[in-house]
Amino acid sequence: MRGKDFSTGLRGGLFEKQHYARMGQSIWLYGWLVLRQTNQRDGIGFVLGGTPITYREIEEETGFNCRTLERWMRDLRRAGYVETDVVPAGIVVRITKAKKFPQSGEGPRRVEGGVRRIAEGGARNCVVDGREPPSQQ
Repeated sequence: MRGKDFSTGLRGGLFEKQHYARMGQSIWLYGWLVLRQTNQRDGIGFVLGGTPITYREIEEETGFNCRTLERWMRDLRRAGYVETDVVPAGIVVRITKAKKFPQSGEGPRRVEGGVRRIAEGGARNCVVDGREPPSQQ
Protein backbone atom coordinates (compact mmCIF):
# COMPACT_ATOMS: atom_id res chain seq x y z
CA MET A 1 0.00 0.00 0.00
CA ARG A 2 1.26 3.46 -0.86
CA GLY A 3 1.70 6.11 1.81
CA LYS A 4 -1.25 8.27 2.79
CA ASP A 5 0.48 11.20 4.46
CA PHE A 6 0.52 13.61 1.53
CA SER A 7 -1.18 16.84 0.65
CA THR A 8 -3.86 15.99 -1.89
CA GLY A 9 -3.64 19.19 -3.87
CA LEU A 10 -7.42 19.64 -3.92
CA ARG A 11 -8.58 23.25 -4.11
CA GLY A 12 -11.50 24.82 -2.28
CA GLY A 13 -13.34 25.62 -5.51
CA LEU A 14 -13.90 21.91 -6.00
CA PHE A 15 -16.33 21.88 -3.07
CA GLU A 16 -18.96 24.02 -4.75
CA LYS A 17 -22.47 23.04 -5.76
CA GLN A 18 -21.69 22.96 -9.49
CA HIS A 19 -19.00 20.31 -9.00
CA TYR A 20 -21.20 18.24 -6.72
CA ALA A 21 -23.88 18.26 -9.39
CA ARG A 22 -21.36 16.94 -11.92
CA MET A 23 -19.38 14.58 -9.68
CA GLY A 24 -21.61 13.39 -6.88
CA GLN A 25 -19.93 10.63 -4.88
CA SER A 26 -17.24 10.18 -7.53
CA ILE A 27 -15.41 12.98 -5.72
CA TRP A 28 -13.95 10.19 -3.54
CA LEU A 29 -12.25 8.61 -6.55
CA TYR A 30 -11.24 12.02 -7.90
CA GLY A 31 -9.59 12.85 -4.58
CA TRP A 32 -7.65 9.59 -4.67
CA LEU A 33 -6.54 10.26 -8.27
CA VAL A 34 -5.32 13.76 -7.38
CA LEU A 35 -3.51 12.33 -4.35
CA ARG A 36 -1.74 9.88 -6.69
CA GLN A 37 -0.93 12.53 -9.32
CA THR A 38 2.85 12.67 -9.55
CA ASN A 39 3.43 15.34 -12.19
CA GLN A 40 1.67 17.60 -14.63
CA ARG A 41 2.33 19.27 -17.93
CA ASP A 42 0.25 21.89 -19.71
CA GLY A 43 -2.59 21.52 -17.20
CA ILE A 44 -2.79 17.73 -17.52
CA GLY A 45 -1.99 15.73 -14.36
CA PHE A 46 -0.51 12.26 -14.68
CA VAL A 47 -1.70 9.72 -12.11
CA LEU A 48 1.26 7.59 -11.00
CA GLY A 49 3.38 9.20 -13.71
CA GLY A 50 1.22 7.73 -16.46
CA THR A 51 1.77 4.09 -15.48
CA PRO A 52 -1.27 1.82 -15.77
CA ILE A 53 -3.32 1.01 -12.70
CA THR A 54 -6.15 -1.46 -12.16
CA TYR A 55 -9.44 -0.98 -10.39
CA ARG A 56 -8.39 -3.83 -8.09
CA GLU A 57 -5.35 -1.78 -6.95
CA ILE A 58 -7.55 1.24 -6.29
CA GLU A 59 -9.99 -0.99 -4.40
CA GLU A 60 -7.17 -2.32 -2.21
CA GLU A 61 -6.17 1.22 -1.22
CA THR A 62 -9.60 2.80 -0.88
CA GLY A 63 -11.91 -0.06 0.09
CA PHE A 64 -14.44 0.92 -2.57
CA ASN A 65 -15.81 -1.92 -4.71
CA CYS A 66 -14.40 -2.26 -8.25
CA ARG A 67 -17.85 -1.82 -9.82
CA THR A 68 -18.35 1.40 -7.89
CA LEU A 69 -14.92 2.65 -8.97
CA GLU A 70 -15.69 1.83 -12.61
CA ARG A 71 -18.96 3.77 -12.40
CA TRP A 72 -17.25 6.73 -10.72
CA MET A 73 -14.48 6.75 -13.35
CA ARG A 74 -17.12 6.77 -16.09
CA ASP A 75 -18.85 9.71 -14.36
CA LEU A 76 -15.56 11.61 -14.08
CA ARG A 77 -14.79 10.99 -17.77
CA ARG A 78 -18.23 12.12 -18.89
CA ALA A 79 -18.00 15.28 -16.79
CA GLY A 80 -14.54 16.05 -18.23
CA TYR A 81 -12.53 15.72 -15.02
CA VAL A 82 -10.33 12.88 -16.28
CA GLU A 83 -9.21 11.19 -19.47
CA THR A 84 -8.34 7.50 -19.57
CA ASP A 85 -6.70 5.05 -21.92
CA VAL A 86 -7.22 1.31 -21.58
CA VAL A 87 -3.98 -0.63 -21.97
CA PRO A 88 -3.22 -4.33 -21.42
CA ALA A 89 -1.95 -3.68 -17.86
CA GLY A 90 -4.94 -1.57 -16.75
CA ILE A 91 -5.88 2.05 -17.33
CA VAL A 92 -3.77 5.18 -17.67
CA VAL A 93 -5.46 8.17 -16.02
CA ARG A 94 -4.88 11.85 -16.74
CA ILE A 95 -6.50 14.63 -14.73
CA THR A 96 -7.74 17.51 -16.84
CA LYS A 97 -7.23 21.07 -15.57
CA ALA A 98 -4.75 19.80 -12.98
CA LYS A 99 -3.78 22.29 -10.29
CA LYS A 100 -1.83 20.20 -7.81
CA PHE A 101 1.53 21.67 -8.74
CA PRO A 102 2.39 25.27 -9.70
CA GLN A 103 1.83 25.89 -13.38
CA SER A 104 4.91 26.55 -15.48
CA GLY A 105 5.99 30.15 -15.26
CA GLU A 106 4.20 30.82 -11.97
CA GLY A 107 6.81 29.44 -9.60
CA PRO A 108 6.35 29.42 -5.86
CA ARG A 109 4.48 32.23 -4.15
CA ARG A 110 6.79 34.95 -2.86
CA VAL A 111 6.48 36.50 0.59
CA GLU A 112 7.91 39.94 1.29
CA GLY A 113 11.05 39.41 3.35
CA GLY A 114 11.03 35.69 2.61
CA VAL A 115 10.07 32.66 4.63
CA ARG A 116 12.83 33.25 7.18
CA ARG A 117 11.21 36.57 8.19
CA ILE A 118 7.98 34.71 8.99
CA ALA A 119 9.81 31.93 10.84
CA GLU A 120 11.85 34.38 12.94
CA GLY A 121 8.84 36.55 13.70
CA GLY A 122 7.89 34.44 16.71
CA ALA A 123 4.41 33.49 17.73
CA ARG A 124 1.58 35.47 16.23
CA ASN A 125 -1.58 36.43 18.02
CA CYS A 126 -4.36 34.61 16.16
CA VAL A 127 -7.14 35.57 18.56
CA VAL A 128 -9.51 38.37 17.67
CA ASP A 129 -10.05 40.52 20.75
CA GLY A 130 -12.18 43.23 19.16
CA ARG A 131 -9.53 45.97 19.38
CA GLU A 132 -8.39 45.64 15.78
CA PRO A 133 -9.97 44.14 12.67
CA PRO A 134 -8.95 40.57 11.82
CA SER A 135 -6.24 40.23 9.18
CA GLN A 136 -7.15 39.10 5.68
CA GLN A 137 -4.84 36.09 5.48
